[in-house]
Amino acid sequence: MVQLCIAIANLFAPRKLQYRENLAKVSTIVGQIFRVYSVYITLMVVLLAVLSFFFAPELAGGSKLGRFLCAFIAVFWTLRVFIQLFYYDPEVKRRNPGFNLLFTGAFLYLAIVFIVVALRGGSAGEMSGGVTLPHSTLATAFSVALWLAGIGHFVVLIASFQVPARMKWKEDLAKLMPANRKLMWTYGAFIVMTIIAFGTLTLVLHDEFLAGNRAALGLAAFIGVFWLLRLVIDFTYHSHADWPQGTRFVVAHVLLTSLFIALTVTYLGLVTWHVCIR
Repeated sequence: MVQLCIAIANLFAPRKLQYRENLAKVSTIVGQIFRVYSVYITLMVVLLAVLSFFFAPELAGGSKLGRFLCAFIAVFWTLRVFIQLFYYDPEVKRRNPGFNLLFTGAFLYLAIVFIVVALRGGSAGEMSGGVTLPHSTLATAFSVALWLAGIGHFVVLIASFQVPARMKWKEDLAKLMPANRKLMWTYGAFIVMTIIAFGTLTLVLHDEFLAGNRAALGLAAFIGVFWLLRLVIDFTYHSHADWPQGTRFVVAHVLLTSLFIALTVTYLGLVTWHVCIR
């Protein structure tokens, strides 16, 4: 419930922090990236709320999957506490002391809860919990696809780390007020952390995904939707005229888009196979 309230509160941030007026000062592509980041962060918080509501037994059960997910959520909110305390614009916090205290308290509460659950030891049966893997041609194909998808997330990061320099973020973001400039970097950092988590969870929990564990399928569905939205945004929202010009950038864009398609097909295909075909 706390996470859902935070997600709802994010809906009021654009007016409160004057997104429209500030983003009018930067290039089209940087403004679009800022808005996409904002949407993705809100979507991420909604996912955490959904996991807590509908997969509470799996999260609290002490299983390998549950503890890994809780550890990720704990890191997510712990970092958010430190960002709120030591990075966000002090002037904005001074003007909104009540909201600052409320948000800091909520982030701290969530961090503590998930740290405790992640560190909670499961029984031997819960931790060893033998995973029964399916045996078929499709199972073998999805097994390989999951390994490649896990690695693929880190390939995406290699490209992502080049974006700030290629898009000249330093010059563009200097035009924003400090609160929005810091928010952009914070959003970017959390998106990177999310992609790292997706890749790590896929590689570490490969067998749970392949076996069709209920919570793993829920996570696979979200990862698939995450990359599907990225494709939709790429084709319908981003202004490609503002992307760096040149053959190598066009080729890189095509390869990156192909990777997004592969990730989408892998995770949504896995869910479809378990739910509708097996």
